[in-house]
Amino acid sequence: MVAIGDYFSRNVIVVAFFTALISSSIDQYPNIEPVPVELNYALPTVQQQEQFELNAATKVVSSVYDHAEKLLEGEALAAEDMAVAADGRAYMGLRDGRIVSFAPEDLVLRNFSRIGADLPTCGELESEPKCGRPLGVLFTRAAPFQRYLKRIKNAQLFPNDQVMLVADAYKGLHLMDAVGTKVFLFNHANGTPTKFLNALAVTEDGTVYATDSSTRYPRNKVLLDLLEHIPSGRLLRFQPQRGDVEVLAEDLPFPNGLVLADNEQSLLIAMSMEKKIAKFTIRTRKFEDFAFIPGAPDNVWIDHSAGADGAPKTMFVGIVSRPSLVYRLLMQSMKARKILALLPRWVTMAVLKRTSVFATIDLLSGEIQHLYEETTGKAFLVSGVHGLGDHYYLLSWARDYVVRIPKSVFN
Repeated sequence: MVAIGDYFSRNVIVVAFFTALISSSIDQYPNIEPVPVELNYALPTVQQQEQFELNAATKVVSSVYDHAEKLLEGEALAAEDMAVAADGRAYMGLRDGRIVSFAPEDLVLRNFSRIGADLPTCGELESEPKCGRPLGVLFTRAAPFQRYLKRIKNAQLFPNDQVMLVADAYKGLHLMDAVGTKVFLFNHANGTPTKFLNALAVTEDGTVYATDSSTRYPRNKVLLDLLEHIPSGRLLRFQPQRGDVEVLAEDLPFPNGLVLADNEQSLLIAMSMEKKIAKFTIRTRKFEDFAFIPGAPDNVWIDHSAGADGAPKTMFVGIVSRPSLVYRLLMQSMKARKILALLPRWVTMAVLKRTSVFATIDLLSGEIQHLYEETTGKAFLVSGVHGLGDHYYLLSWARDYVVRIPKSVFN
């Protein structure tokens, strides 16, 4: 009788046995139901991709990171987004549920407010539903929100008669006055709770547009959404004068950051699952591709100082990571994704390249102007870029610090 060990090492046999065991049982385990990864690009987007890849040598820039500076290290706990008040003070939401602020002159982080409970475990993923997780923040005119401001005794406004809007992934949309007193606005749309309220945009008349990135998984299980790859996000509209919330579109591929464009007639929305920016025309409620992104886009921000004729020309796009070969191979295998969903979170995170990358997009053509990338991870997993004073600030939901780069080093 011939022993199998005569032909294969013990380690190979053990690995083969457990691989077969996992492979045969994974389909019976109650877990995610991944679908094939398909990038639905229109022809112009395919052409944008081809042009970028053809001209990558001149499009990809790394030298700006030579001037990168770490700020608020150990304090800016996963600062996802930033909003700047009229007096120049910056506000950010952190992973422990706090909303904090700092001035670029002194870089001292100060607590401002919070939406959820203040617990010893705040900052841990399991506690996010109780502690809250503020994501999108912005300032807007107070006038359209008077019916809500009346609920705050002696409400104090921010400079230029503004209020702050905060999208909490779990708690919904809230309004805050200048001392951090909060008023609830909404956390349901069409009778369905918001599961992953994310980014905000607001018009001059106070109409709020928001992305509800997933209706399948909350934020602390976002990696399951990534692995499953089922489009379930929604685009919402809130009109404060009437107090109603409307679903403008659903079954979207993880809608993320958004900005108003075309004189408030359209929205540019990052579709993270499909690695593109889509344009949504508000009147017709139709989507069209706008820009190819060589990675998963996160938050977007328009630099209103970038046009010589006074019109903005550039949009900054935070890119979590450019997909590695290992990542691309794993995403092509539905069984591999089911296995990853059973493993600790850090395993999936390890698959993401810890590179620093963001892009600038031409607002007229949708073409990539430059891709700013470096591979040592000085500002890894960039969720967004925001201008403040003489610098661009690079934010992240994964870092415990903020990075800034002088505007003067950008061409």
